[in-house]
This record gives sequence, C-alpha cells and structure tokens, in this order.
Amino acid sequence: MERFKKQRKKLMGNPVPVVNLETYENFLSNIENIVDIYNDVGVVVLRGHNFSDEEHKNAARSLGGHLKWNMFHGAEAHKESAFYDGGHSDLQDEKTYSLKQDEYLLDWHIEQVYYVKPILAGLWNMYHFSAPQGSGNTQFMDSCKLYELLADEDKELLSNSIIYWKKQSHISSGPYYTRAVAPHPTSNRPTIRVETDRGCEVPPLLYLLNNEEPSEAEKTKFNDVVENIKLQLKSNKELLYVHEWEEGDLLVVDLFRMYHSVMGGFARGERKFKGLGMRPEVYNHDLYESLETLWEN
Repeated sequence: MERFKKQRKKLMGNPVPVVNLETYENFLSNIENIVDIYNDVGVVVLRGHNFSDEEHKNAARSLGGHLKWNMFHGAEAHKESAFYDGGHSDLQDEKTYSLKQDEYLLDWHIEQVYYVKPILAGLWNMYHFSAPQGSGNTQFMDSCKLYELLADEDKELLSNSIIYWKKQSHISSGPYYTRAVAPHPTSNRPTIRVETDRGCEVPPLLYLLNNEEPSEAEKTKFNDVVENIKLQLKSNKELLYVHEWEEGDLLVVDLFRMYHSVMGGFARGERKFKGLGMRPEVYNHDLYESLETLWEN
C-alpha cells in the first residue's frame, strides 16, 4: 500500500474503452459492439471474464470473421499462431524496474512496418498483474488521426515519401524501404507508418519523393514533420488513450494504425500477458528490403 501511495499518478489522456463481461457468452453477444469500438477508437478492453487459452483463440477467430484477419502464418506446418509471452517482466536490465510510472519503459513505436504483410492486431491477455494500480500502463495513439492533424502540405509530403531506415527485426536488420503513409487494410484511411522507436539503428530518412531523389530542403522538411509526429505522441492528450491494467484484462488493439508505448513503475514478474498476433488473410514473411519489393506491392 505504501508503494501505491508513493507512485500513483493522475491518469493523463483518455481511458481505453472497457466492455464488461461476465461470461464468454457475453463476449459473443456483444461482439458487434466490440467491433464498433475497435473500428472507431483502435483499441478496446474486455474485462470481468478471465479468458482461458481456448477462449482467447476462439475470441480471435470470432473477431477475425468481422475484421478480416486470421491466425495463419503461411506455412502449412504452422497454420495457427502460438501464444507469445509479453509484459516485460523478464528483462535483463534491472534498471528497467526502477523506472517510475511516468517514465517510458518502451518508447513510442508502431508494429512491423518492415513486413510486406504486417501484423494487423494484437489480443493481449493480462493473466497476471500484481503491480500497484497505475503501474505499467500502455499508451496508444491513432496514426490515422495524427495524419488528419497535419497541414495539407505535410500530408502531401508524407504521402509521396519513400523512406530508408534500419532496425533489428526477428529475421533481419534491414535496411528497409517503406512508404511513410499507407492505406489501412480494412478502412483504406491514410495511416502514418513511420517508425519512431529510438531503437532504430538508422532512423527513417527521406529516400525518394515522388519517386525522385529529394533535395536537401525536402529532406529537412521531412525530418521536421517526423519530429512533429514525435512531439504529438509525447504531448497530445486529446488523442492519447491510456490503459491501466487489471489482472484478467483482454486488450484488443489495431496494431497497423495504433502507435503505443509502455510506462514503468512495476517490478520483475509483476506484469505478464499472453498475446496473439493477428495476420492478414493472405500472409507471408517477406520484408521491404529492396525498392523492387516495394514496387511489387
């Protein structure tokens, strides 16, 4: 209790919408409402029913029927994705666990920009949470709405930009050639897909503008727009959604469009979830490691 009193911070931003459920059958009867919230906000939490592993998978399948995703990995031997462990409770750097609730454990980032067929959504089941309330919050911001905030000239710049960058993935460190803005797979809305993670070996740089080599002034302008996006992620409380975790929460997030970050304030072993990554209906492991791959897709 003493630790809670010392660390508790006021929630800044909007709370992630919560749908309260008592049973798995409640989930099925509320699925259209859940889908509507997901499409509108980009993230929704199911609370009150502790989903078993099988219910977790079945929920993913049921939502996928509405949202055009599945658990296929492409290879016949791995038709359904396995759970992955999350929660950042087993990190090697002990300094991580001395961070406060308002300090970033994981910086703002967006998922798998380097994949031709990137992950579309995540279903994260927080099966163990023993940290003080308000610790280990996950923050979200909609990149479609960030795009809408841009001045028209900045929208035009990003929409016609091909960028060069490097970051370690599961199978490569790049470099990658990707579009700064891509249409959302289901809504077709312009979606900013610029990685902002400080872990990039080479941060996103303007490589081509309107398929031509950019001028130094255009490169500088691109960098300024990206810095503005980073500033919005850190400071725009109107677009910010924050989730305060409780044990048993099942969070469903659109990982194509939602930037997200993780805050500190928890100790080793206090925050554990099982995750499922949802893929497009047609999926492969190809990466944007060449301009040719970009042109072909």
